[in-house]
Amino acid sequence: MAYILRILSPTHIHSGEVIRAMNYMIEDDKVLIFDELDVISSVKYNKLLNDDLLRNFATSDSKRKEYNKTLDYYINKNIAEDSVVEKYKLVADNYVGNLSGQKIYGTMANILGSYIPGLTIKGVIRTAIMYDYLLNKGIDYIKEAVNYLYSKEGSCYTIDDYILYEM
Repeated sequence: MAYILRILSPTHIHSGEVIRAMNYMIEDDKVLIFDELDVISSVKYNKLLNDDLLRNFATSDSKRKEYNKTLDYYINKNIAEDSVVEKYKLVADNYVGNLSGQKIYGTMANILGSYIPGLTIKGVIRTAIMYDYLLNKGIDYIKEAVNYLYSKEGSCYTIDDYILYEM
């Protein structure tokens, strides 16, 4: 049985950029996002060894929200200077009921603008299609792609770009 798949949205999973809880704060229906260096430099010198702060850094990959405190928590606990609030780099709308303590994954951008990353299943389907395509093309096709990329050294082209262009 054969299927024809038409991908309705971009096939990249996400940009890889992750905003940790400590680098944002929620204000009304907005999320203020801060540069990590600004956040770190706002921590008061005598609070660098604070238990909450150290626990946040030690468990930054934890799924437990109680360990991942947002920046406003550290400001309210007098651990970080409140002057950092004026240094936010981005304001975003908060469409999530309880975002506090969660990681925010970056969006991808293309010529049509920003879009929200897709599910892993989209990446699996894309990989299967590409694998089948490459299997039919043969090893010489992959060698051509690699040689092409070497000839364009210093450019922002990837193997995906070559394959998509050739399709």
